[in-house]
This record gives sequence, C-alpha cells and structure tokens, in this order.
Amino acid sequence: MENDTSAFKRRKIALPDGTTALRTVRPGFRRALDLLACGQADGLIALDLDRVVRDPRDLEDLIDVIENTDPRPMVESVTGSLRLANDADITMARIMVAVGNKESRDKARRISAARERDALAGTWSGGIRPFGFEGDGVTIRPAEAEWIARSTENILAGVSLRAVVKAINDAGVRTSLGNEWSTIEMRDMLRRARNAGKTVFKGEVVGDAVWPAIVPEKSWRAVCALFADPTRKTSPGNQRRWLGSGIYLCPCSDTVICSRSGPQRPPTYRCRPPRGATRKPGPHVSRKASEVDEYVQEVIIERLSRDDAVDLLANGQHTENLAALQKEADELRALLDEQAILHAKKIIDTRQLAAGTQVLRGQLDAVEQKIEKAGSTNIFAGIVGVPDVRAKWFSLELGQQRAMLNALFTVTILHAPHGRGRDGSYFDPDMIKIEPKERATR
Repeated sequence: MENDTSAFKRRKIALPDGTTALRTVRPGFRRALDLLACGQADGLIALDLDRVVRDPRDLEDLIDVIENTDPRPMVESVTGSLRLANDADITMARIMVAVGNKESRDKARRISAARERDALAGTWSGGIRPFGFEGDGVTIRPAEAEWIARSTENILAGVSLRAVVKAINDAGVRTSLGNEWSTIEMRDMLRRARNAGKTVFKGEVVGDAVWPAIVPEKSWRAVCALFADPTRKTSPGNQRRWLGSGIYLCPCSDTVICSRSGPQRPPTYRCRPPRGATRKPGPHVSRKASEVDEYVQEVIIERLSRDDAVDLLANGQHTENLAALQKEADELRALLDEQAILHAKKIIDTRQLAAGTQVLRGQLDAVEQKIEKAGSTNIFAGIVGVPDVRAKWFSLELGQQRAMLNALFTVTILHAPHGRGRDGSYFDPDMIKIEPKERATR
C-alpha cells in the first residue's frame, strides 16, 4: 500500500479551516479508509500493526470507519498484532500504537542526537553516497568534484541552471544513484554545505567538516544566495542556442531572435515579432546568424586579449576583506554557542537567551550577506590573462559567452543594402555597430 511511506513521521500541512498542524501524510492509507467507508473494500489485512498505524490519530480514524460501517469490515494482521473485531481488540490496539509511537519518538531522538554529535565533530552520519565523494562520504571523487566546482562557477558567472544541467547530462555524468540530473537535483546539490567543507544540523551550519572543501565558502554562500533570490527567473522559457538571441538589437531598438524561414535556410537573426502592439517603425533587420556571431566573437576575443583586460576583473567587484569577514562570522557563531551554554547552566534565563540570540543572529546574517556578495564570481575570471584567449573562449559554455557579451558591448545589427559588397561577400562588418559599455572602457 505504502512501502516507502513512514507511518510515524509528520509534516506541517494546511487544514481545511486555514490553520496548520502536524500530520502524517499517507495518501495510500487515506485511500484505504475511503474504500472501507464506501463499501468498495470489505476488509483490511496487513503484515503487522506497525505497517498500518504508528500515530494514534490515524488509528482513531481507522476505528471510526470500522465502527460506522455496516457490516463491520474485517481488520486483521498476519502476525496477529492488529485486530479490531471488538472493544477489547480496539483497547489493545490503542495501547500497542501508543507504545509503538513512543518507541519511534525515542529512536528519532537518539538518531537526531547522534547526527548532531557527528555534525559538531565534523564527521559524516552516513546515508546515500554524496555526489563528489566516495562511499565513505569523506574521500573526494575528483571527476565528480570537478563538475561541482565547474557548475558552481558557471552559475555565478550567469549560466542558467538548465544549461548547467544539460552540460553535465550531455557529458554522461550521472547522480550518485545513477540517474540523469534534473534542475531540482542540481540546485539542491550545489546548495550543500558539504561542498564548502561544512557540516549542517537541522539546516544550520555548525562547524568545519573532516573532508576538504570542493568550492570556497564564499562561492557556496553566493550560490545559495543566488538561488534564494525571489527575483530570480524560474520559468523554463526558451533555451538560448545562439550568442546574440535576445541581446543583439535591431535599429528599431528591439532585440532580435534567431529563427529559420525554411528547413533549407540558415538560422537568421530577425527583429522580434510584435508582441500585442503595433510593430515599431523600420527598417527591420534580417542577417545570417553565423556571420554576425563570428564577427562579434572576434571583437570580444580582441578585447579580452588586450593588456588592460585585467581591469575587467576589478570592475564591480566587492573589496571586503573576506578573511576578516569569515573570522567575524566564526566569532559570532561561537558567541551563539556560548549563549546556549549559559542558558543550560541557568546563568541566564530564557528571556535573556532569546534577546541575546536575536542580536547575535542579526549580526551574523549581516556578515554572511557580505560573504555572499564577496563570493559573486567575476564573469571574466578564468579567461582574462590566459595564454590563449581564443581557445579559452571557444571552450566556454554558451551561457558564459552570452554573459560576457552582455557585459562588454551593445551590438546593433544595421540595415544593409542588398547584393554583394566590394570584396564579393554579402556580409559587411560595417553594418554591425558594436559599442563598448562603460565597464569595457575603463
């Protein structure tokens, strides 16, 4: 019925009256109750009582259905631990479920305490092999770790999450369970504190791990902040396949799209079709995409190859002292721990603990935000200053190339006369207007 669903664990859900409460979420069990209540099923049999209910509320719902159905449905278990044939059986079931619920609570508390100890000690509590690590959860698996670092850098450089997922799937790299990546799995994996060599307990970073970090803490925090940004676009949209689609401009000031006018025709940049309004005055452009992209890429490569390209690394970067910020964050976390110890020793009361924690937590949040901002990777890092800028450029993913183009230049495709030019070519570079943006001219 529900082989992979816990009969004990509860989740916060919204009730019909609008309030929230903790309940076990068991669609299969609820379906069985409905079948019994409407007479489509005349009994319920299970291996054991624990496979049916571990929450007293669920048992009472089952009892209500049994007692209000005529004829009374049979409820039995293979082990004989569950019978609801009469009042004595019901009383015994209530006692056994209460005992089983206590056992589950005791076990959950022991597991939680063990995980907290492991997290504070920086060790791994076990489970499914984490991507990027061997089965011991500590030894790094280099090939997978490289993808974690690469994907983190790409996200911070402006590459879409979908593009990152497509790249790793196209390379044949699978999750630790052997499945293809989804955007949800990739996002969750990149947000793991273990990537930065940190341990977590109940969603809070509690210390340094015994395993080495795959990405710097500042980069990990920056990725987490980026994914948490409510203004971040999450709708699928159209996957960009061309450098200038949505970036290059038509003389009418609208952006262009790339499309084909027929199966045998090459992809062409065209002015974006009107969207619920009259088309802007022309002339509008139509230009072979590959020729425009080749020319624009040459201009970008030339700009990135210049001696002053290093200035691009400094522009817009945060100059906070990262080491000092991380030290301050560690000190604030230590003070929070000290507050908890003082409360446990009854040196301060609950009111003082809450007040002190609120102040320290506010200070820590502010410091962590500065660390996140300092971790925002410059999109030109990794290409400026390399020996072969051209080779590096063509090794980048399209999302990175588009981010650099958008930061460097405003490109307008001008209306060109029909026919060949003086050199016999249909492409005239003078009809591509490339204007440096402020960042590119510093």
